[in-house]
Amino acid sequence: MSKLNDFMLQFGTDKFLHFVGGMCVMAITNSWLMLGIVAVGKEIYDYKDYGLFSKADVIATVLGGLAGYFAVMLWKLSGLVII
Repeated sequence: MSKLNDFMLQFGTDKFLHFVGGMCVMAITNSWLMLGIVAVGKEIYDYKDYGLFSKADVIATVLGGLAGYFAVMLWKLSGLVII
């Protein structure tokens, strides 16, 4: 496994999945509003399903979105994208 993957997994698989989900939402939609809806909406669903709302999961999702935002920005600056 890569060092980055090992670093991320030290926080737990659930936080890793929230981070990656946030990256995907931001990379696809490029919308902070959509990222917030997904992050908070998932935790509201978890609260309704089994009674646990995790602020740490929301933070992990938003941090993933931030990383996704910068990844898209760097991709566009690299000139590899025609959009």
